[in-house]
Amino acid sequence: MKSNERVCFTNPEVKTELRTSNLPIVIIDTRGKQEKISDAGYTDVEMRIINNGEGQLNIYGGKEIPNQTLEYEGLAKIRIRGNTTKEVKKKSFAVRLVDEKGNELKQKLFGRKKSDKWCLLAIHKDRTLMRDALTYNLSEAYLDYVPHVYYCELIVDDIYQGVYLFAEQVSRERLGIKKSEAGDDLLQGGFLVEKDRTGDLQSSCNTLQTSSKALFEIKYPKDKNLSSGQRQHIELEIKALETAIASGDYQVFSEHVDIESFATFHLIQEFTNNIDAYRFSHKFYKRKGEELFKMTIWDFDLAYGNVKIRNGQYVDVDRDIQEQSIFWWSKMKEDSTYRDAMSRRWQEMREGDFSDEHIEHVIDSLSSLLQVNDAIVRNHSTWEVWTKPYEDGTDYMFTGNSYEQQTRFLKYWITCRLKYMDAKYRGVNDDDIKTDSCLTNYGRMSFYQN
Repeated sequence: MKSNERVCFTNPEVKTELRTSNLPIVIIDTRGKQEKISDAGYTDVEMRIINNGEGQLNIYGGKEIPNQTLEYEGLAKIRIRGNTTKEVKKKSFAVRLVDEKGNELKQKLFGRKKSDKWCLLAIHKDRTLMRDALTYNLSEAYLDYVPHVYYCELIVDDIYQGVYLFAEQVSRERLGIKKSEAGDDLLQGGFLVEKDRTGDLQSSCNTLQTSSKALFEIKYPKDKNLSSGQRQHIELEIKALETAIASGDYQVFSEHVDIESFATFHLIQEFTNNIDAYRFSHKFYKRKGEELFKMTIWDFDLAYGNVKIRNGQYVDVDRDIQEQSIFWWSKMKEDSTYRDAMSRRWQEMREGDFSDEHIEHVIDSLSSLLQVNDAIVRNHSTWEVWTKPYEDGTDYMFTGNSYEQQTRFLKYWITCRLKYMDAKYRGVNDDDIKTDSCLTNYGRMSFYQN
């Protein structure tokens, strides 16, 4: 697909009936404008979210059926979002809540902080539908902000679309960045920057290029509100950050980065063996009253051994020495004091939510949520997950053709990866790792089919 080719919405070929779900049901009415939904701009729609609460069934039909609780009922704007995910038929969407005049409408959904910015993530390239939700769940205790996501089933113009993640979009409000004031060139309230796929960013007024030739997009303040003084301030901040990291001296770069935040981000990318790590979907920010940059996380559908791309399938590789477009973490890791900080943080994570027992518990809980009322069956039959190869040609690691096999593979891969991580960051003897049956049988093999 060409980068400038318009991507449009398509319905699934298989028609699936939805009557009840244990997951919230999101209903979108395009008001006859379905053919206008694309990645080129937002389309006005009506949206309802049926959410009767945990443990209660949601019945498709909305307000026409008595005793239904509507999490949201009103107007919205949607567009197709994503990069490589645009290539598959099951599309993801950016969602903006609006009032009758088309102005942003900040609304509290699922008990979360008010915002107008949300996403409907198709997570189609992850046949377990768990990799994103699992990562955010495990990481929440260790980063200042991690996106909250909620499984739902989506209906567009009375046609079933499958299981989605209704997700918070990383935004100024959610990160606690204060709204910039006119004339505040020093951005005392803070700012948000992202490293992602560059596309046409070189010609964008909110794009910065550093001495390392990496391109960054200023996500807040938005380009329409970004003054030349503010842009210059952010550019100087990032250049100072890169210069400090390039020194390789902990005492220097620790004056620019929050070591705990950066080390945690680093460990999460390594643990998941995320093929996008140090390349795409990296969001970093500063807040009012804070002198140090912090990180948040996004996008893990191709992680955890899901694909045979850039060594993503292996459990015994270091992600930070693979192909990358940001040198920051590999350079910091050369410093022994930073490595010690990583080891202490990994020990803390393993004693908490990254323990073997907790990880298995989260996987089992998510898997049960998706299976108890057959949501996963509806999704996978609608998009013919087991019977048709994926349209985008992605080279997937595991070819097991049942949900149980895919879940078992995910668990086994994580078990092996944890052993490798513990060898690197908890001082487990390398010989123990090299002879461990888990890694011997799997570290460099292509498939786990049993």
